[in-house]
Amino acid sequence: MFERQIKAEGLGMGAELAAGDHQNLNDADFICSLFRFLQLTCEGHNLDFQNYLRNQPGNTTSVNLIICTVDYLLRLQESIMDFYWLYSSKETIDEPGKQQFLRAISVCSQVFNTLTESIQVNYN
Repeated sequence: MFERQIKAEGLGMGAELAAGDHQNLNDADFICSLFRFLQLTCEGHNLDFQNYLRNQPGNTTSVNLIICTVDYLLRLQESIMDFYWLYSSKETIDEPGKQQFLRAISVCSQVFNTLTESIQVNYN
């Protein structure tokens, strides 16, 4: 319980977060753009690119970007749970906390949309 409190307080930093001392989700716009790009490459059930996200033939090392994306989504979920844990005992959420929470939800939504598009298959 003590570890979760320290982690949650670090995620919900007020003035320190606004000053840029904390790096969590400060690149939310870039992260959303990156996942939006991946989503668009799979648009229209592009099976070739969907398969390429799983396996990159011809490379010495292949990375399953679908699994990596799911792992990232799970980390986001953990961060959102930590935010909830921190703020559930408070009557109000401070403005930096609101902004951080909204960034997390925005990124989470885009990552989920990317995953959905990358695993859909056209059976026609």
